[in-house]
Amino acid sequence: MLEWTWGKPLIEGFSNQPQKGYSEIEPDAGVPFRRLNFADIQDLASCRFVLNRIDYIRFMSWYKYELRQGTLPYLIWDCRYGIQRTARLVGDVPQYTTNSNYYNLNLTIAFEPSVMTFDWVLIVNEDDALIVNDDDTLLAGVTLRL
Repeated sequence: MLEWTWGKPLIEGFSNQPQKGYSEIEPDAGVPFRRLNFADIQDLASCRFVLNRIDYIRFMSWYKYELRQGTLPYLIWDCRYGIQRTARLVGDVPQYTTNSNYYNLNLTIAFEPSVMTFDWVLIVNEDDALIVNDDDTLLAGVTLRL
């Protein structure tokens, strides 16, 4: 899979765009209602990168020929969670503004749905453990005997 090699997004241009987990439906007759989406909801982020002229030309070549106009997925570092995730570029051709020799590149990235797990330390002392009862309550200070 292709990897993003064009640097990290600027903080000032980064914005998270959470998507709704439902669709609002307004029928011709009757009361409007909401329908839940059971498919995975897209995770969108708008961000800005600053590239010099040579890197901008390389990026556009990468976008056009290797990403196939943004249709293929690639790996990018997700700074919100601190992990590398699969993403795709969304929208039209990447927009840019130029300032002498530098290009401000504005992109919208759609991260593919993924399950993220984080490690939590639940046992402080190896003699004490946390266990779950039938009614889903945690008991501390219980020694497990096998």
